[in-house]
Amino acid sequence: MRRLARLGLRVGAGFSLVSRTSGGGRVAVVAGTRIALGKPLLTQLRARVMA
Repeated sequence: MRRLARLGLRVGAGFSLVSRTSGGGRVAVVAGTRIALGKPLLTQLRARVMA
């Protein structure tokens, strides 16, 4: 989780999911940077949808 915090994905940060990977992961954009998130990591994250 420290790696994600260094990349900008931390509590309260806004992000967008832009695509799915073949293995069930996702690609997110955080502060203009694309980050690949694997399926095992996604099961540990919680997010709130903001409109």
